[in-house]
Amino acid sequence: LSFVAGLTAMLWFLHLHRRTNEAIALFFDSLRSGDTALQFPRQFNSRSMNALFESMNSLNRHFQEIRIKNESNENYYRTLIRHSATGMVVLNRSNEIGLMNETACRYAGLAPETTNYQVLAVKNPEFFRALCAMVPGENVTYRNVIRNSIQLLFFRATLIRREGDAVKLISI
Repeated sequence: LSFVAGLTAMLWFLHLHRRTNEAIALFFDSLRSGDTALQFPRQFNSRSMNALFESMNSLNRHFQEIRIKNESNENYYRTLIRHSATGMVVLNRSNEIGLMNETACRYAGLAPETTNYQVLAVKNPEFFRALCAMVPGENVTYRNVIRNSIQLLFFRATLIRREGDAVKLISI
């Protein structure tokens, strides 16, 4: 009888150990993929499992709050850039345009409602090259020709570190 009880206890312990490891792996996988909707049950037969699951749920809620706050901040800055009277362009390290407001589109000869900013490299390659050549902290005067009209534009670039990467914010 004691052998059966010992075997049952060992099997229960192995089951609990496996379930704990699976839950922790699932938790980390969900965080890695940005899924903060995952919630673990609070009614479990073990006080330690309940405490572990409650801690994981609490940490998950904390990451969810951080993600929501970051998304809100990003939307705020995107809105500021879009509505700025100053031309603004955001370039990543690969010189891909991530954001370009209406004023910058007009300077570049693009329709203000343009959403495919990569077309700038084709429609106005000189303007695009000038943006790509900008060095953060430097000011450049650029001679822009749009529809037989000459404009002198003043470019200034700033390096902004974001999400482990850096982008150039260019004001025109």
